[in-house]
Amino acid sequence: MTNERWRTAQRYEKEYWEKLGERIAARASSQFTWYQWRADQLIDRLRHLQLDQLVDGQARVIEIGSGPVGLAAYFPAVERVAVDPLENFYAGNKALAALRNPSVEYRQGAGEQLPCESGRYDLAIIENCIDHVHDVTAVMGELARVLKPQGVLYLTVTVSCHRFASTPAIPTRSLQPGRRTCCRMVCSAS
Repeated sequence: MTNERWRTAQRYEKEYWEKLGERIAARASSQFTWYQWRADQLIDRLRHLQLDQLVDGQARVIEIGSGPVGLAAYFPAVERVAVDPLENFYAGNKALAALRNPSVEYRQGAGEQLPCESGRYDLAIIENCIDHVHDVTAVMGELARVLKPQGVLYLTVTVSCHRFASTPAIPTRSLQPGRRTCCRMVCSAS
């Protein structure tokens, strides 16, 4: 993704969340039940894959591109970290910050250079934001770095299905052998 496209996407995200924060503060919009719903879906999928050790409350979880709250806020874990390039903005917005789970550690950062130590996390979550990064390969390398040797990557992406559209491949080989990747791609007509 070009720098200009990335800056445009970040401006869009900031404007979207700023307006939503204003509506929440004015009680004209509901709170973020979507995050709870998505976290519940993820928990069900991991159980279905017999990865119960990730949902027993003892795992260390990192979410990249969490937005103001994140799935991590509703995920049972001993340690929850949420990383987003707009973190400073979210933390400064009173309406959005009030919705956060205080047991989640929110950090400013991007997927290409995660502000985390190596080999720490059991589960990495990327919920519909891999298409918002500068360098997919660098993000995958950072995920390989921060995940434990048997860590699991949960990645989703929603793509608009146009007749002649193409989506760059996600280089899952960037993860070391033995790593499990749970990917879900949703195609929505637009």
